[in-house]
Amino acid sequence: MHISGLQLRVSDVTQSRLRYVEAWPQIANPQQEAAGSARLTFCPTTGVSPLSQADADALPAYWKFSMFTDAVDATRARLLQLGWQVSEPVQFLDIGYLCHTADPDGLSIELLQRDFAPPRPRPIEHSPTLWFCGADTLGLITLRIASVEPNLTFYQSVLGMKLLAVMDVDDGRPEPFTLYFLAFTEDNAPNGDPRSIDNREWLYHRPYTIMELQHHWPVEALPLRQLWHPPVSMPGLSHVEIEASVVQPIADRAQSLGVRMAQGCRSHT
Repeated sequence: MHISGLQLRVSDVTQSRLRYVEAWPQIANPQQEAAGSARLTFCPTTGVSPLSQADADALPAYWKFSMFTDAVDATRARLLQLGWQVSEPVQFLDIGYLCHTADPDGLSIELLQRDFAPPRPRPIEHSPTLWFCGADTLGLITLRIASVEPNLTFYQSVLGMKLLAVMDVDDGRPEPFTLYFLAFTEDNAPNGDPRSIDNREWLYHRPYTIMELQHHWPVEALPLRQLWHPPVSMPGLSHVEIEASVVQPIADRAQSLGVRMAQGCRSHT
């Protein structure tokens, strides 16, 4: 099994496809190989239901996707030449060297460098596991979750994904959060502790697409954030495609754990 596709719901499919193919033909052009990561596709908003407004305290359940790149500065410069607006890159804590942009519908894209910007938090040793470099790949698909354990159970016990890393972000911000990274793989991280910094650059060198789950911590001064799923009349996430040779075992595991599966599920969820 592997994550084979990310479909975004956009207001103008032709415009979005041209924009993405210009920036990343290796993931958005069906005529090119996707270097092992998920491919990006598009579907139109329906325009048949009124635009709904989210509660002011709600967060969209879909956050972003991240492109893994060897050189964020060079990728950013190329996008600026193509007319994209891109933030200044920063080494964000001990998470990664990154910056952000957005597509014509305002959907967020992160550029994440495979290696930290020097000086690194501490030296690391490359593990024997493959360290992929070269073409930009669709590295992360990021969803926000309201609770941790039920979601980890779903991704690990139902889908069969492996937890590769956990990152806590608590830098004094009002709403700290934790990131969980899961993938269809047998790869072993350099350090057995999923929270170890040693695993982070290794994670960004994976050649396949990884699910990233963001969970905001309950904070005494703030209510627990609700998650908002935009309707099909608005731009957003359509679906994540997971390719599997046989679907029935997944459905059986889901049923045994009380997880509802949609009728007619084929190779995507």
